[in-house]
Amino acid sequence: MQGLSEPWLDAVRDELRTALAARPAGPQLVIRGEADVQALVKLVREMGSNPLLAGRLQQGLGRLQLRIEPGAYGRCGCPHERAPAASADAPQAAEAAPPLQGVITLARLQRAAAQQPPRLAADAVLTPQARDWVRQCKLDVQRSPT
Repeated sequence: MQGLSEPWLDAVRDELRTALAARPAGPQLVIRGEADVQALVKLVREMGSNPLLAGRLQQGLGRLQLRIEPGAYGRCGCPHERAPAASADAPQAAEAAPPLQGVITLARLQRAAAQQPPRLAADAVLTPQARDWVRQCKLDVQRSPT
């Protein structure tokens, strides 16, 4: 068998590279705001629920490009998006809040985080959705020692 460095083979490789470079990159979805993000979420859910399309995507067939532009995006409710803290003259009653106990849902955690960094009781359990939100927001959740 001859080597793979034949001149005609190099010409074919160059031609393929040129053709692939000139080929359109596929559809491009432009995200400009919260409505576009919600449409993307809906699209991904529908793609995942279609077995034929999901199988093709798992095989690497298909391409989608995203371009995210500045726009009006909804707030995730992360603590870093809270309103500025109250003045130093305000009563410190929020610091004395008891730790959250039991099963901590996302809604409970977000309400607690809106006031102060949340503290959890030693035996408190976060739901998976609440745990994902903590990770996404890079929130430091403390557990009380008792």
